[in-house]
Amino acid sequence: MAFRSPSMVLQAPAAPAWHDTPRQRFLDALPIVGSVIRDLGRRYHLSRDEREEFAGNVNLRLMDGDYAVLRQFQGRSSLSTYLRTVITRQFLDARAKAWGRWHPSADALRLGPTAVALEQLIARQRLPLEQAIATMRSRGETLEEGRLREMADRLPRRASRCRIVDATALEYVAASDPSPEQALADERAADARAATSVALRHATAALTVREQMLLRLRYEQGATVAEIARMLGEDQKPLYRHLERVLVKLRRALEACGVSADHVRALTTIPLDESRGADAIAC
Repeated sequence: MAFRSPSMVLQAPAAPAWHDTPRQRFLDALPIVGSVIRDLGRRYHLSRDEREEFAGNVNLRLMDGDYAVLRQFQGRSSLSTYLRTVITRQFLDARAKAWGRWHPSADALRLGPTAVALEQLIARQRLPLEQAIATMRSRGETLEEGRLREMADRLPRRASRCRIVDATALEYVAASDPSPEQALADERAADARAATSVALRHATAALTVREQMLLRLRYEQGATVAEIARMLGEDQKPLYRHLERVLVKLRRALEACGVSADHVRALTTIPLDESRGADAIAC
């Protein structure tokens, strides 16, 4: 009687959870993102508000282009190293954009490292002298306050750099039609859509970074409130109420510009008409 030895079935190891979908990659990467931001906050002495704002900007960037940053990860290093590099570069680029590329003056270099650090706080971060000295103290500087003030007096005064902000204009192409009446109607409709889009953009820009992130996750990425709550490590019920308040805030800003929820509905999935029932919550 012939016997067959049982065959061994080899199974490939399960892929890491972040390989499933772009959104899952993002969710699984959040602990790494939080760790990197905390490290940057300690290194650059960021306030709590500054850390929260930067965290919102990082999350928005990671969601851009259907989570393009995470989809570009090829495994040549650890995910932690990859994200640390990406987030650190984003932080340094944002700081350089806000403050400009900065180099210590010749006078500061001649006076030494303490003068360079003091000049950076005064000239680059634009801190008042008292606050700059307090910051130096928090970093372990032991030089007497009088000496620090004398050192600050010897530093050159730098003029603030003017930046030109380019206002983005919305371009549209009116639909062509052989009928003059229809062409006029199409042009007016395009004008209305353009005005609504500009008003929506301005109203959204006036929201906090966190509020923009919540709207984007909920209505652009299609994440449920439960998913967002897990992502942010928050309770689900308060998050529902916070989203309602954000919708009320956005709707009121648009109504002040003469834009109704019906106009917005043609351009976005944000349900502004549902926010009317939440007015009592916002008050």
